[in-house]
Amino acid sequence: MTDTAVLLKERTSRIRAAIALQEHDKVPIVGNLGFWPVKYQNKYTMQEAFYDIDVMGESYEFALKRWNQWDALTTSVTSRAPLLDAMGSMRYIIPGREISPYSDYQHPDQSFMEASEYDELIKDPVRFQANVILPRVCKRIDKNDLYETIKAIAKVITYSRQLQEKSSMYWQEWAQKYAVSPLMCSVFIVPVDAIIDHYRGFNQGLLDVKLRPEKLIEAAEALMDHLVNSAIAGIPPGLDYPVLYNPQHVSPFISPKDYEKVYWPFYKRMVDVFTERGHTVWTVFEGAQDQHLEKLQELPRGKCVAHFEKTDLERAKKFLGGRICIAGGMPTSILAKGSPQDVEEQVAKVMKLFADEPGFIMCADGGLNAAKPENIDAWFKAMDKYGHLGGKLQLLEQVEIQQAAAMDGVKQRLITPWDAVRDDFGEIKGDEEIIKRYWEQLEIEVLGLVNMILQA
Repeated sequence: MTDTAVLLKERTSRIRAAIALQEHDKVPIVGNLGFWPVKYQNKYTMQEAFYDIDVMGESYEFALKRWNQWDALTTSVTSRAPLLDAMGSMRYIIPGREISPYSDYQHPDQSFMEASEYDELIKDPVRFQANVILPRVCKRIDKNDLYETIKAIAKVITYSRQLQEKSSMYWQEWAQKYAVSPLMCSVFIVPVDAIIDHYRGFNQGLLDVKLRPEKLIEAAEALMDHLVNSAIAGIPPGLDYPVLYNPQHVSPFISPKDYEKVYWPFYKRMVDVFTERGHTVWTVFEGAQDQHLEKLQELPRGKCVAHFEKTDLERAKKFLGGRICIAGGMPTSILAKGSPQDVEEQVAKVMKLFADEPGFIMCADGGLNAAKPENIDAWFKAMDKYGHLGGKLQLLEQVEIQQAAAMDGVKQRLITPWDAVRDDFGEIKGDEEIIKRYWEQLEIEVLGLVNMILQA
């Protein structure tokens, strides 16, 4: 085994130990680089990076040559603009298209669904997304022009495959050269986040929390199977690392009473399904979520990470210490506007708070965005100074992602179940189970792609 392979094993073992609240040697550091390497290299526009994954790959390589001390990166190295253009998606504002080529992409608040359409969503959520929402979001998905629609989806399939292959190639290269690996293997969204982010819009969705919570709950229930299946399609049971990643956008804006009614039950059920299947969940709690800390105590011990953005870490430790691994500790504002001394002082303060707690992972409270290079240097230097725990690191076998043959134990709502199409085949002369098995296998395996198209 090469030195880099040993180092990679140490780093993944360190993160897994912290998540499991077990003894280890030093606090792991996880980075969310986003498009920051493009800005740091200062060679390409944001438009070029958003359209060309090789620009992203080169920019990351440039940054990793200087900073490769990360135990893992949360970043999804991707360039989605050609995919969005192929579908005519209006969901994002793209650099170089509607805004300056040097700007970050934007996700404006838009509503693509009326309150009166909840019943239709509840009746058949996946078909509603495909037949109603998708044509409203994507100009090139047109039920009256089958040719343009097929061509757009074919482009999505082709480009997605190319993107996945190149992304995998880059990650393998960085693992071999720098012992840096991706933190996450998949992303899942809580139903209320999906409804508000993708259908109703933020303002209208928050009104629904107050005005029509029962409809919101029914819709969330209807979406559950699809969202669960999409998250773990192709991921084998028992894979505890990389993690299932969950960004939460809506939860900081709703009261504890509303949270317990429309949000928490679905989030908790999803976490239970995933962790019982052997996975680990990493949730980014955006904004300040001190008001929800008591509920988070009910998450399964040693199976989850609570990554806080603005939540008070001292209060978070009081409620969750010894139960749930906590992540965070470095405000991006300090990295962008502070001095190296400010960075060291922040690290020293956070390390003192968690000196007696193995369940802590150091990371920024968001993407690095405008971080000063000298502050990144100071961050790693301070972690080397203050971040040692004194324990012994047990090396764990490296986990590899393999294709899952089935999704045992998970309730499935297939897009088109076998029973719905059986009559189309007429009299079957041979073994019906063979036809059924491959029909349902493809239905399951395509869920990830379908979900990506629906959320375009």
